[in-house]
Amino acid sequence: TNTRRNNFNEDFKRMKQDIATLYIANASVCREAKNEEKTLETFEMATKCPLIKSIGSVWWHYAMFCRKAEYLSRANSVFLEALVGSKGERESGRIVQTGCVPLNDEHHEKLWCDFLDFSREFRKD
Repeated sequence: TNTRRNNFNEDFKRMKQDIATLYIANASVCREAKNEEKTLETFEMATKCPLIKSIGSVWWHYAMFCRKAEYLSRANSVFLEALVGSKGERESGRIVQTGCVPLNDEHHEKLWCDFLDFSREFRKD
């Protein structure tokens, strides 16, 4: 049963990644069709989907789209929601990470690095 449980967990993880990839691909098609409204709508749906809202690649692609499309305020909000959440929670007097993207996600560091670059550029404007 341990092997079966491990197989299920791996299959479930793979399925969630496949769903995220579909959302990202759909947003890419909308972007190429110059339909920014549909692109934003697709990313919003992806970041609200209970199955994939914690997958860093979705948040990273969303933030990069907003940045390139010069939706600077929205890009800032996307980065912050992904990394620290909409409200910081206190635990033993410290604010703990409550962002949508977990620390062990492969895109977590990339999100932070790009957010810092974005913040530096954003402040110059």
